[in-house]
Amino acid sequence: MDQARELISFTKHLYYLTRMGAPLSESFRKIRNNIAGGDLREAVISMADKMDEGRTLSSAMSEYSKLFPPDYVKMIEAAESCETLPQVLGELSSYLESVEKARRALQSAALYPGLILNFMFIFIGLVWYFASDSIFTQYVIFIKEIGGNLSPLTWFFIGAAKVIFNPVFMIIWLVLVLAVDISLFTKLPIGTNFILKTPVLSELFKKAYYSRISRALGFMLKQGVSLDAALPLVEKTADSNIVQETLRRMGERVRQGKTLADSMKEEPLFNETFVFMVRHGEEKEELPGSLLEIADFYDDDIKGTYDSFIKMAEPVFLASTGLIVGFLAVTIFMPFYQITGAIN
Repeated sequence: MDQARELISFTKHLYYLTRMGAPLSESFRKIRNNIAGGDLREAVISMADKMDEGRTLSSAMSEYSKLFPPDYVKMIEAAESCETLPQVLGELSSYLESVEKARRALQSAALYPGLILNFMFIFIGLVWYFASDSIFTQYVIFIKEIGGNLSPLTWFFIGAAKVIFNPVFMIIWLVLVLAVDISLFTKLPIGTNFILKTPVLSELFKKAYYSRISRALGFMLKQGVSLDAALPLVEKTADSNIVQETLRRMGERVRQGKTLADSMKEEPLFNETFVFMVRHGEEKEELPGSLLEIADFYDDDIKGTYDSFIKMAEPVFLASTGLIVGFLAVTIFMPFYQITGAIN
C-alpha cells in the first residue's frame, strides 16, 4: 500500500474510533495493529506516547511532515480548537479519497503514451541487438559484388536503418524514454511541470489542479482557516513548481487585499470558467461551499475528459505502433528481398 492509501486508511480508522468515543491515545494503539509497518506505524506508536504526555494531536503530527501534509495538520488543529475532530476526520478521509481518485485517473491517462514509447524502445533495442547496422552495410557490399542495383526505395530504407540502429541514436532514444518515464510515472516536480506544458494531457492535469486547489481551500475555509493562511498550506502540498509559484503569487495578492478570483485572474494556469465560478462564490459570500461544488464539478469533468481521451488514444496509439513496427520490419526485410531478386 502506498503512502497516500495508508493515510486514507489511517484517517478512516481514526474517524470511526473517535466517533464511537474512544480516547485518542487508545485509538492510536488500536490502529497501529492494522498498519503493516514502515514509517507510519512507527509514527503512530510515537504519537500515542506523546499524547499520553499531554500533547495535542496536531502538535504530535506536525513532527512527521513527510507523513502528514501541512493542510492535513492544519485541519486537525482547527478541529481540535472547535472540538469537532470526528466530523473533520470523516470529511478529511473523503477529501483524501477524492484527491487520490483524481491522481489515479491522471496516471491512467498518462499510461498509454508511456507504454507506447517504452514498447518502441524495447522493440528497437531488440532489433538493434539481433540485427545491427552491420547487416545493412553487408547489404550494400553484397549487392556491389554481384553487380546488382537496388531501387531508390530500398536505398532509402537502408539509410533509415543505419540511422535508427546507430548507437548514438539509441542513446538519444534511451534518454528521451527515461525523461518521459520520469515525467509520467513519478511525483517529481519535473514530471508535472513537463505535463502541464504538454498538449492534451495539460488540460486534463490543469482540471485536476482546479479540483485539488478548490477542494483544499474550500475544506480549510469551511473549518475557519483564513484564506491568506490556507493558500500557503495548499502551496506546500503542490507537486509542481509551476503550481507552487502560482499559489505563492496568489497568496501575496490576497494579503494585499485582492479577492481570490482577482488573484487567480492574473495567472495563466487558470481558465476563465474557473475564475468565473470562484468570483460567483465570492459575490454570494458562499466561497467555502462554492469551492467544494467547483471541485465536484471538475471531478466529473475530469472523468468525462479522461473517458474521451482513452477512446481517442486507443486507436491512435495502436495505429502508431503498427506503423512503426511495420516500417522497421520493411526496413529490415525489403533490402533482403531486393538482393534475393537480384541474385535470381
